[in-house]
Amino acid sequence: MIIQEPLETIVKESLEEFVAYMRKGPSTHGYDAILGYDRLRANRLLLQEYIDRFDSGQYFAPLTFTAVITPAITWERLVDHVLDKPRLSFERASITHSRADLKMRINGGKQLTLSRPAGSKYKQITRVREADGLDGPDLHVRIELDSSPGTVSEAGKVFIDLSKAQDFYLRFADTGEENRAGGDRYKKIFDGWDAARKILVLNEMKITDEDFLQPEKFIVRTHASPDSRVRNSTKNGGGAVIIAVTMRGSDDSEAGLPDKDENMHYLLPYPDKNASNPYTMNLLLGNKFLIKRLVTRGFERVENQSDAFEAKYIGGEDNTFVTGIQATKGKLIIPLKGATEKVKTIDFPNGLALGFVATGDDKFTRFDVQAGDDRLNFEWFGQGTCPVSLERMSGTWKKGEVNYIWEYKASYQFHVETAGNDIGQLTLKLAATPTMRHKMVPDEQLRKFGDGPGFLSQFIDFGELKILENIRSTIDTIVSVAKDIDAFRLNGLLFRSGKESAQPSAVRFPGDLTLPGYLSPARTEFEFETPEPLVLAGQKHTFKITPAPVGAVTWTAANLPGEETEDYGSINAQTGEYTAPPLGSLVRGDKRVIVTATSGKSFTKALVSITRRSLAVSPMVMQAAADGKYLLTAAAIDGSPVEFSLPADSYGYFSDDPEADPSGQQQSKYYHLPKCKCTCSCPDGKQHVFAGKLVQGEGGKEEWVCKVEGDKDDNCQCEVKPLPGFELERVSDVPRKSQQWLQRRQQWLDSGTQTDWPWEDDLSEVLRVETIRVTSTSLGETVETPVLIPIENQANWFKHEVEPGVAGGEDGLRLTFQGTGKNGDYDVPAEDTTWYRVYGNAKFEDGVLTPVSIDGKPLTPFTVIAAIEDDNKYWLWTYAILPVPLIKPQVVVDTLYGPDDEENGKEAAQ
Repeated sequence: MIIQEPLETIVKESLEEFVAYMRKGPSTHGYDAILGYDRLRANRLLLQEYIDRFDSGQYFAPLTFTAVITPAITWERLVDHVLDKPRLSFERASITHSRADLKMRINGGKQLTLSRPAGSKYKQITRVREADGLDGPDLHVRIELDSSPGTVSEAGKVFIDLSKAQDFYLRFADTGEENRAGGDRYKKIFDGWDAARKILVLNEMKITDEDFLQPEKFIVRTHASPDSRVRNSTKNGGGAVIIAVTMRGSDDSEAGLPDKDENMHYLLPYPDKNASNPYTMNLLLGNKFLIKRLVTRGFERVENQSDAFEAKYIGGEDNTFVTGIQATKGKLIIPLKGATEKVKTIDFPNGLALGFVATGDDKFTRFDVQAGDDRLNFEWFGQGTCPVSLERMSGTWKKGEVNYIWEYKASYQFHVETAGNDIGQLTLKLAATPTMRHKMVPDEQLRKFGDGPGFLSQFIDFGELKILENIRSTIDTIVSVAKDIDAFRLNGLLFRSGKESAQPSAVRFPGDLTLPGYLSPARTEFEFETPEPLVLAGQKHTFKITPAPVGAVTWTAANLPGEETEDYGSINAQTGEYTAPPLGSLVRGDKRVIVTATSGKSFTKALVSITRRSLAVSPMVMQAAADGKYLLTAAAIDGSPVEFSLPADSYGYFSDDPEADPSGQQQSKYYHLPKCKCTCSCPDGKQHVFAGKLVQGEGGKEEWVCKVEGDKDDNCQCEVKPLPGFELERVSDVPRKSQQWLQRRQQWLDSGTQTDWPWEDDLSEVLRVETIRVTSTSLGETVETPVLIPIENQANWFKHEVEPGVAGGEDGLRLTFQGTGKNGDYDVPAEDTTWYRVYGNAKFEDGVLTPVSIDGKPLTPFTVIAAIEDDNKYWLWTYAILPVPLIKPQVVVDTLYGPDDEENGKEAAQ
């Protein structure tokens, strides 16, 4: 068991301290390799690689489906929602709760909120939204990493299994519960996909049997940085992303990362105590895997083995290092023939035998590899006897045997190239000059005849040289395998750029091998202030990067692959001022452009969305009910703050959104419609707006009460404003006309006046309209959202039908005003119907909406129509939001009269 230091002592750990820690025992927790990356840098590089490969194919097919919010009462209908492919990032730097986030942006589509009014047979559209790059919701799929392992297929496809992803979250409604319902609907669609579509492909890695590293499976975790774990620390730290790798053929049954941050050593030390920033990448290769693989692979390349090499490993049990390899079998028989100046032919007819293990009476021969003190030490001792034949210059031969002995020691250290074309290349280099003692002794047969000076000595020199050469070449063959390790290729498990994403700084071998360095500094040194910015068509935008690089920056812009012929605008190469293409040149709803900032060898990219509007507000229109709470969102193209405002006589009020977008791009408020609105001015100068409470007063009489929380002195002056229909004397579920209206109507009839009845006043009795204004001061723009507040229940309804070809081939919508009586349902006669245009400028005549403007202005995307049936006692009325031309009339009809919940989301053709 490795002893963990107190966390306070390793908050700023140097590389030397990290290496000292590693000497205590294995640090890879039973895995063959562990990679560590700075989490924020990893997320930055993942986004850059996402932008690198972004093209027109990076979208899912449009989706149309219904999400049930409240069964049989409320639904959200999403029409042709266009999501781009997911961006992977890592959240929550904690081993205990490691989580990844897949974010998909909804860049196009419409959303209708549907409800079924009490007692009604049909659904009614109560809210309309439009999604685009400026103000579209994001779909988040959050993955608990402990249940989503990674795999490398036989074909080399690196992927994470998403089949167990549970947390789908779509912020498209008013409450967290409703947003989860929307996410669940997307999950239902996802669950219906086949297994092949439920994987997130990270990369493609071609793996062969010759590769030193052959990853098969891996797990991903996040790990809190030490400064976030010191007692009383206020820092959170970016933390690290950890990838633990099992190679093909390895047994990982004993492998497992600690379940608590404090039980795992942080993998990103500082280069030294004076360094201001730590390493952003580290790669550990497990001692046992590395040594076994290195020596085994080395001997597979050694030629002339008469007995294949076998070995036993010293150490490696009970969480200890493999400290050595000792040969248990193996011999080389080197074919050997040659000549010297004095010896015409030297022939070892049975070859030169170099054994790795002692046999028989031999107690001397051995081959050992020892690991320690950052070195790999080879020792090869041996002895042997071989027959030899020597040919004299005269052509005569003499035969005999030679005895020989050798002692060879060589020590190697790992080396990594940190620059140049071979950056990242690992090698084993001699740490010192090898020592060699060897001697060859001819037997008596070879020595007993005199052959002149130099004959025997040249033969001995030749033989001893061949022993040395073959021993060296054998060791060189083994250590040359280090060049094949290609360690940084493992970066390809997460990053498309693979080994190119590594900038190694050092290599150490205290037991496990550690390769600290920097994660793709050329791509992560700086970044755009907004990596996915929005620019209004035809407008200018000056890009900025942070932190500012030392050298000059060059700016370029380009289309996505496959869109080369389209207008992408222009950019000033020196200043970064970009001019977006004009609105008329856009050929699709969501135009994307790649902008690149380059300084020296470093560069970063932004994925720019060209939008058609500068201020987006959602929803476009909505209905509000008493005691309701509704989310409003707005986004300005320049990211500037917007102001939400209501008229002074409004019944609604705003509150802050506790889950507001932290980036500030999408701003939000909640609109509340209380049954009674309290507006209180207090001595502290603050004004409080909130909902009143209905309480029992003296004598049991009910009354509305406004009480500011914390105000014990009752010094706040409060205005009490009950919503029409909720004055205490009028609370009723029956849409009965009030006594005041009946008296006013009778007076009009009795007067015999020729003046028309003020029908507009009737509408205000049943429907109130408040207008929310969203203003961007910097843009000088205001967008209005009508809020429709039914004061009386809707006793009637509209039947919606498509009216074909009413506007130059364009379809319209026909509304049939209907009610119900003692004899069943009926169409309200035209003479008893009063139509009201509440909002919009589309043509509307005799119950038919035609999508053409009646005032010469641009056609509004929706129209609100109301109708009241003439009746002396009851309010028989209804209204409709008609989202035409935003949505085709047939889609509107299908939405209103289709099933409550489609079992499977429909994917439209792109």
